[in-house]
Amino acid sequence: MQITEQWSCGEDNRTNMNSFFRDVQVKSMEQTVKHAEKYLGEICSLLASYTRKTAKLRDKADLLVAQLFDFSRTEDPEVQIGLRNLAEDLAMVQDYRQAQVERLETRVVSPLKAYGDVVKSKRADLKKFNTDLNRELKELQKVEKIRLRNPADRQSIAEVNAQKASNNAQRSIRQLEETITDFQRQKLEDIKRIFTDFITVEMLFHAKALEVYTRTYDNLETMNTQKDLEVQPMPMIQFLHMTALLLYLSNVHVVHIVILAKEVMFSPVSVFVCWLVGLSVRLHKNY
Repeated sequence: MQITEQWSCGEDNRTNMNSFFRDVQVKSMEQTVKHAEKYLGEICSLLASYTRKTAKLRDKADLLVAQLFDFSRTEDPEVQIGLRNLAEDLAMVQDYRQAQVERLETRVVSPLKAYGDVVKSKRADLKKFNTDLNRELKELQKVEKIRLRNPADRQSIAEVNAQKASNNAQRSIRQLEETITDFQRQKLEDIKRIFTDFITVEMLFHAKALEVYTRTYDNLETMNTQKDLEVQPMPMIQFLHMTALLLYLSNVHVVHIVILAKEVMFSPVSVFVCWLVGLSVRLHKNY
């Protein structure tokens, strides 16, 4: 009798220990899925925002390119060429940025979004396995109660019903472990691939942009702004000079035109034309 009671007590302890380890296993698996859902979801949201802001940066740069082209049309030849080259190079970089946005969406953001459905599927699997496991553990508890009520038959019941319930519980745990292990393996492979693609996309864009910007920098450095200043003065100064000349040159001899042209930075031809205009005005007044 004492041996039988000790055996029964040992079986109870073993059942309790198995139940404890199963609970630990299930909680660990649930935590794995929970962490994947939380952190991959947040990373997906941030990278989607990163991609949208990159697209907005491209749009602003396109506006800048258009403004530079418009501005270049109002400037003198040397600066005009420099501004047009700058605008063209910026436009080229925006083409690379567009490719960057498209690659980020297809290679990075979309795969991370897909993990939402994967996590939901694994949560459903966990719930199903957990339900099956709880049902089988309840069967074990029923077996224990029957054994306590019928001490004479508890040996045979333990060999049949208890073993069956225990086997079912172990099978559910094993299936659950395989499911979560496959999920974890696939998650790690996907994380490696997604972030490798992310860095590759960024490297491609910055390498191309650096190549273009290097050429742009060299072009701006070689732009000779002094050359435009030597061609003609600022538009407002030019207007004032021409107005003064128109009033003054009608009384100035042609011989002095070349000397005056050098002083006001106009070509002799321009000053001579101005002198003719002034002369015609004076003759018109005389008549």
